[in-house]
Amino acid sequence: VHSLPLFLDPASVRCLIVGGGEVALRKVRTLLDAGVECRVVAPTIQKELAELLDEHSLMSELRPFEASDLDGTNLVIAATEDSEANLEIHRLATEVGIWINAVDDANHSSAIFPSIVNRDPVTVAISTAGHSPTLARRLRARIETFLPSSMGRLALYLGERRSSVKRELADPGSRRDFWDSVLDGSIPDLVEAGRIKEADEVFEISLHGAQVSERKGLVSLVGAGPGNPDLLTLKALECLQRADVVYYDNL
Repeated sequence: VHSLPLFLDPASVRCLIVGGGEVALRKVRTLLDAGVECRVVAPTIQKELAELLDEHSLMSELRPFEASDLDGTNLVIAATEDSEANLEIHRLATEVGIWINAVDDANHSSAIFPSIVNRDPVTVAISTAGHSPTLARRLRARIETFLPSSMGRLALYLGERRSSVKRELADPGSRRDFWDSVLDGSIPDLVEAGRIKEADEVFEISLHGAQVSERKGLVSLVGAGPGNPDLLTLKALECLQRADVVYYDNL
């Protein structure tokens, strides 16, 4: 099963959750974390979910699902404990072209919730297309250890300076080299430590240096060993990612 990785504007999502149990509670929390408002329809709603809905002024209706509940939505989550009911929700949603997430049923889902590593505004989403949520969860745990909590702060810092760099460095290649040098230098550590003034000083010096220096070519020789890509070093991968041209032999 192939999936299209896609990030949506939360304001464009109109979500309906059918179900009022523990699974629905987890989905509501996920949606709220992403800034998505939703409404819930279920004959009964557990206390913790009801309190969460009330806290965020979200709509809920204590009754069985009806086909008309799909009106005005573009995403529905079938989170009932009745597999037959979830299948019926899937059928109705598919007929009218609404994305459907049937919990724990990838075969009847046109949308799947990935495991998330959140360093707002940096977001890493991991999906196994529904084959193994446990594997996705373990991959998320590994990535969590690699991304410091300050990663979002660094992304915001760099984003605030993109327009000035684009204005000063017209050549796309020069801009790419500049940003690589910024990330390889001391600025990430300074931003992480909250020493923004010092980071700005280094940034301005680096930008001035990039303006006056002529972009020169560089050749990197990367050994591929026996040909297994898993044996490439991180430095080799970095060189390949930066390269404008890759020339390789077929030994």
